[in-house]
Amino acid sequence: MPSFIRQLKQELADAITADAAFALVPVLSKRRKEIASEVQEALGPLSTTGKGGAFVTVEVMEADAQWQNVQGPFYNRVTAKAFCFEFPTMNNDPNIGIGFHAEDMAERIAQLWGLQFKPANANSPMRPATPTLKLEVNENFVVWSVTCETSGGSLTLLGQVETPVIVNTNGSISMSCGTPGAAIFYTVNGNAPSPRTTLYAGAFPPGGVLVRARAYLAGYLASEIVQEQL
Repeated sequence: MPSFIRQLKQELADAITADAAFALVPVLSKRRKEIASEVQEALGPLSTTGKGGAFVTVEVMEADAQWQNVQGPFYNRVTAKAFCFEFPTMNNDPNIGIGFHAEDMAERIAQLWGLQFKPANANSPMRPATPTLKLEVNENFVVWSVTCETSGGSLTLLGQVETPVIVNTNGSISMSCGTPGAAIFYTVNGNAPSPRTTLYAGAFPPGGVLVRARAYLAGYLASEIVQEQL
């Protein structure tokens, strides 16, 4: 089971991905050494969405356990950051650029995290930290960061929904999930699936497209994303 910190990173990333403004923006919550290929895709013309020039990474920067008599450990202050990267040359291109600027992404994330958003595995809503928005020093990109805080610990860990399975049987695409009651959402345009995308309700014919799916269930961490070219 993912740790509290890894779960929190995913929940914070999911909150961004679920917002329509980030439909074309890759939001990455894995460790930075593990996302090199995804970063290259986000900056390249061959991305799954056909657009590029911007992406977001989510990091938990610090977890401070000051209450020694609380089982857990319980972190009374957990600092999370979203880094909004923009490669202006590509991002501003009307043909291949996303057109979503780093400072605008940062301000939107501050709104998403600051509207009494409480991650399911945290003990308190996210709250702005100081500095909330900051222009970072970077030689290759325009980078704005967003910093917020919450609290929580190992006693608030969530179970995770099982990854959906996509199957093409006799010219019919079907999906299933091993977690009872989970709802599967999917896309066929390269975008990341979220609760605002199409809800799987039954088999459909293949169309030579990239099918991406993810399963959700209240009280659980969303599943990993699965994708198949069908």
